[in-house]
Amino acid sequence: MVATSPVLYIAAKPPVAGSVKTRLGHAIGDDAAASLYAAFLQDIAAEVRGTGLAAGWFLPRTPDWQPPGLGSRQVATRWQKGDTWSKRQANLYRETYEEGTAATVIVASDSPQLTGSGMRAGLAALADADVVLGPVLDGGYYLLGLRGDHDILHGVEMSTRTACADVVERAHRLNLDLQFLPATFDVDEVGDLEQLAEAAAILPHLRATRAALTAADERSLAAAPSAR
Repeated sequence: MVATSPVLYIAAKPPVAGSVKTRLGHAIGDDAAASLYAAFLQDIAAEVRGTGLAAGWFLPRTPDWQPPGLGSRQVATRWQKGDTWSKRQANLYRETYEEGTAATVIVASDSPQLTGSGMRAGLAALADADVVLGPVLDGGYYLLGLRGDHDILHGVEMSTRTACADVVERAHRLNLDLQFLPATFDVDEVGDLEQLAEAAAILPHLRATRAALTAADERSLAAAPSAR
């Protein structure tokens, strides 16, 4: 079996109000949260297009939604299969390995500040390492990449403060060579918006995110009670 180029997949959902960023939606409204998430997808896609990497979307089966294009090296969308997020990721890694993909990286879609250089670093690390991991500050991860067929996610519960640590423990138990990318934040709750606004102020690729943040601020001001 001849190995093909490494591929980066972006894990995402359709930006439907009430079904994405629900914790954030409780604070700023479901419509505003969905609009912000849609902006994340636009900005991530634009950054991917600039890298020239082979990349594709990793989505729940939603044929009526068309995500943004990823450029000339876009690969076919992969559909998520499995009843837990751990199983859905594991299935993708297994399938791509069996098809001969040299290495597979999954990037989350709630850390839009990730730059093209960070994406390239994740793929480049897998030239030597078995596993590459990008932690987020709340205990999860924004990027996980594998070279080879490794059951790295067995027993790992997602959306917990120990998810990243559990992946690390699993990698050590399997005697895998693990490399880390710099830690960053993800956007799940209203408290994360301050960091996002700071990143959007300095990162050129976050154009849609900046616009969505401005719109959310204007909507909040319009909804606020008038000062007496």
